[in-house]
Amino acid sequence: MDPRPQRRLAFDRPLSREGGPEGGQRQAPARRQSDERVEERLRLLHEIWTGLLDEGHEPELTEEQSAERQVRLAEDDAAPDDVVSWDEVKAAALKRAGR
Repeated sequence: MDPRPQRRLAFDRPLSREGGPEGGQRQAPARRQSDERVEERLRLLHEIWTGLLDEGHEPELTEEQSAERQVRLAEDDAAPDDVVSWDEVKAAALKRAGR
């Protein structure tokens, strides 16, 4: 058993309407800097990943992913008009988020 205390990530906590952790607390400058480093790392990761794809490197699907892909393709073939536009998906997500 690991004696270290469990740490919760920032996205595990609900946000207040002010955008900080629940209770409306503001983030400390060190926390903001940490978040900025995470955002920068995510941006770099995205650049690397898209660069690999642009160069033709494509990861292999697992057996489970391949099976799920086949199920989804068969469902789409069976009902090609049963779709939801991106605008509808985005509007529903923003509505759920309270925006």
